[in-house]
Amino acid sequence: MKLQATSNARSRANRSCLMHTHTHGSGFTTVELLVVIALLMIMGAATLPIYGNFQVRSQINEGRNQVIQALRLARERSVNRLGNSPHGVYLDLQAEGLDQYILYKGTSFALSDVDDRLTMKLDKPLSFIVNLSGTGDARDINFTRGTGIPNKTGTIIIADSADERRVININSRGAIEENRL
Repeated sequence: MKLQATSNARSRANRSCLMHTHTHGSGFTTVELLVVIALLMIMGAATLPIYGNFQVRSQINEGRNQVIQALRLARERSVNRLGNSPHGVYLDLQAEGLDQYILYKGTSFALSDVDDRLTMKLDKPLSFIVNLSGTGDARDINFTRGTGIPNKTGTIIIADSADERRVININSRGAIEENRL
């Protein structure tokens, strides 16, 4: 009996040892989990500037594309003699940084009918830098009825607070193109 009791005790001890070893080997330790969490945090922190730059570039590209579309629309309306009138785009520069552009029908923004205007705002923090030459108000781009020849040529720069910039060129024939910096 004594021999059997000792044998049973050893058997239980061996099983207990085996089970204990087996349980330890199948999980993660706290240190391993902390290392993985730290690595994930470092990788996440490294991607934040990339994501932020992507957002800025997307916003400024969208602003540029919308202004180009408004300029081209004004030119096309003038070429097609829509309303038997020239059309234009007025760049309204605001001191608070809430610049906007206004698509209008008429020989100039000042003489256009308020009902024939469509106002669009640049997203904050975008703003205009205007470098145009020609006749009339420096911010008023008007296209000749029938030909689409602009009264202004030069560049419109769309900038943001992080020094990202996009350039729009208007040439003497009325072509409106983006220029890569």
